[in-house]
Amino acid sequence: MIKIRNKRIALLLVLAMLATMFVGVGTASAATNFTDVNSSYTWVDADEEQTSGEITISDNNKFNATYMPTTPDTMWIEITLPEGVTFTDNDSDTMTIDRAWKPTFPIELGSYELDIDSDKTGSITAKVAVWYTLNDGVLYEEASESQIIAKINDDKVNVTAGKAKSVNIGSDQKGAAITVKENSPASFE
Repeated sequence: MIKIRNKRIALLLVLAMLATMFVGVGTASAATNFTDVNSSYTWVDADEEQTSGEITISDNNKFNATYMPTTPDTMWIEITLPEGVTFTDNDSDTMTIDRAWKPTFPIELGSYELDIDSDKTGSITAKVAVWYTLNDGVLYEEASESQIIAKINDDKVNVTAGKAKSVNIGSDQKGAAITVKENSPASFE
């Protein structure tokens, strides 16, 4: 009798655990993004005014009564740059753009002139946030997405050599494969 009761309790615990797992999955998958954010990048130099790649916001085919039952007044887009990079136009690391409802998709935000600190290296990643307002209140807000809009030229070349092995060319000689890789375009001459 005790064994049967223990099996039933164990089965109930397993079913309860599975039920909580499915509730969490259902909640996470219920979040809706109304737009897709994409970007291209350009190769730039640090310490100069440079042009970024383009940022494009596309309709995620979810602007309908099922997902967005209330029509917003305005769509807002905010682009935030990392530390050490600012927009040349407003000398700030943030730019906010508003679009009257309903915008025509895709929205091509185009390229921006950037001021880049001389010690900046690697990729320049912009955070792009999109939200919708109605009567000056936030109606829907989408999580910001990080997009690479520029990569900094470092003019470095990585050279590696493989393990030396015997090569039968004339006398007993050693040889190894040498790999040369550019970190950015035109860094190898």
